[in-house]
Amino acid sequence: GQRALIWGGGLNSASTTQIYSIDTVQNDGGSFVPGENSNWTPLPADGAPRARQGHTAVWNGAELLVWGGASQAATVTELLDDGSALGFTEAPAGVWRPMPPSPLIKRAMHTAVWANDRMIVFGGQGPSQLLNDGAAYFVEN
Repeated sequence: GQRALIWGGGLNSASTTQIYSIDTVQNDGGSFVPGENSNWTPLPADGAPRARQGHTAVWNGAELLVWGGASQAATVTELLDDGSALGFTEAPAGVWRPMPPSPLIKRAMHTAVWANDRMIVFGGQGPSQLLNDGAAYFVEN
């Protein structure tokens, strides 16, 4: 099917013009299916991953997988190494579940793709350096 999904991200105030000056990070998202009602439908908030930006989100045909990024508390940014999956087509649909722990260190601004039966995460910004490693998350059937 055709569906647009978004999750998280950062908001900056109208008074700043700096692209990396983020006031708040979000832990919400929406789904848009063309032709249904031309409105965004909020994604479930119960059990959702914590607010984040600089993360990745991939669609595997049944689930939205959200991983990594950075969360912000006051003026401190915390890198993340966790993830969650939101099912759409398989029971229980519409329920967030945590992804297993990753072997990767915390990171943001990385890349991720869905390939066959896995999400592949690579690179990004670590706590003190750019990263050139990656890992694959396999979804069990």
